[in-house]
Amino acid sequence: MEFFHVSPKNALLRNKQKNRIIAGIHAKIVDEHPDFKKLSRDLNLLNLVANIIENNIDNKNKKIRIDKLEIVYEVYQRLYGNLTEDDRLFYKEQIEYLLEINKIKKIPMWKKVVKVMMNFLEKKLFG
Repeated sequence: MEFFHVSPKNALLRNKQKNRIIAGIHAKIVDEHPDFKKLSRDLNLLNLVANIIENNIDNKNKKIRIDKLEIVYEVYQRLYGNLTEDDRLFYKEQIEYLLEINKIKKIPMWKKVVKVMMNFLEKKLFG
């Protein structure tokens, strides 16, 4: 039995969004980087993860705010197993560094729309 007319709210919606993002990031890393086990402390991988999270979580809604740093921890925990406090501190410091040097950026909505449209047209014309 399916319940199409029922939508998750508040904490359930937050968990649904978190799980979707974590699963998507995990799948992307595993698919695109077969040697991801060697990259646990790679700054470029952390930058990729942080930018995906930054551009897929909108914390403007006060009811369902999502802790972006906690998602980073959950992604890395899914990839590499349990994280120690040293690991958490390392990732937090590296993210702060990436923020300071402006490597984590929010992509404007119009650029996202253009990219989606270009991908759609490319598939229709050449796919």
